[in-house]
Amino acid sequence: MTKTLKNLADYALEVYNEKFIYGWATSGQRLRDVYARLKNCDYYKRNPDNFKEIERVYNTGANPQMVDCFGIAEACRMEVGDECPYNNTLDSTSDIDFAYVKSHGVEGVDWGTIDTIDRSIEGLGVTKTNHFGVYMGDGTVIDINQSGYPARRKPLEYVAWQHWYIPRGFERTPVEAPVEAVTGNVNYEIIIVPSTGIFRRTSPDNSANANNVYDRLAMSQAFTCDGITIDGWLHIVTGEWIEACYCRPITEGKLPIVTYTPKTSNPVPVAPVVTANSSFRVKITCNTLRVRKSPSTSSTIVEEVHKGDVFTIVEVINDWGKLKSGVGYIFLTGYTVRV
Repeated sequence: MTKTLKNLADYALEVYNEKFIYGWATSGQRLRDVYARLKNCDYYKRNPDNFKEIERVYNTGANPQMVDCFGIAEACRMEVGDECPYNNTLDSTSDIDFAYVKSHGVEGVDWGTIDTIDRSIEGLGVTKTNHFGVYMGDGTVIDINQSGYPARRKPLEYVAWQHWYIPRGFERTPVEAPVEAVTGNVNYEIIIVPSTGIFRRTSPDNSANANNVYDRLAMSQAFTCDGITIDGWLHIVTGEWIEACYCRPITEGKLPIVTYTPKTSNPVPVAPVVTANSSFRVKITCNTLRVRKSPSTSSTIVEEVHKGDVFTIVEVINDWGKLKSGVGYIFLTGYTVRV
């Protein structure tokens, strides 16, 4: 049975949350089941330093599941009871690759350059030379690329991805018809289901150049919808927008829209949220964070800052903090803490 992109996104999240580690040409096996074969496969014989972390984990007695980057998709598309394609030869090559899709698919439908990715679609494959990741539909990508180390979840811009595509063996997730629309100024309480990565926005748009992030939401955070909807977005009484596909009702009654529907109208223009009352200091909590010339992921990268660096923020625009030095902006939520 063909799997959907939603299936792929769910499996990638499992790989990330369950801390699978990277093993060359693996796709879900346990470390202790494949250790001997990994140790003797041609790849690690040619690159013995890459095996050291796997050996260290093995010697601790741990037994995590293992995947390589393409193995995320390989393991997901297997049916229950299927034999893993890497069980017998750990030097085989995955056919979940961009070259196949590009030669057999339609540009703009099955694949495209990374600047044309639809940021609302979870489960799309993203690729650069000899590497693969899964786009999570929220501006982040889950990938795995260092032997013995777990998967990571980083902003799309963190890696120089070149193309998006629908991996072989997967299809777009069917879009359910929205429930009957509700008219009138009726309030509906809603609750956010995912734990990370969901944004409240100042306009009903999550495209790459929207520049409209208000804040990042926490798991089980509740809001009230005022009944206004645009193309799968719910307007909440505080004035912002949340995508309905990430919400569920917590009081009796139906949400106006409970699944994502393709955009058919232009977003309502809303002025950026600007906060400039007072300055404050933040410390960088991620390994590397890009400083951009203006508050947008499409803006020019000026420089990079690193974990532990402390900066003074003099202005905030849609969660982008302007550095006191004037050199540019950094994205605050999820990557910094106040000090």
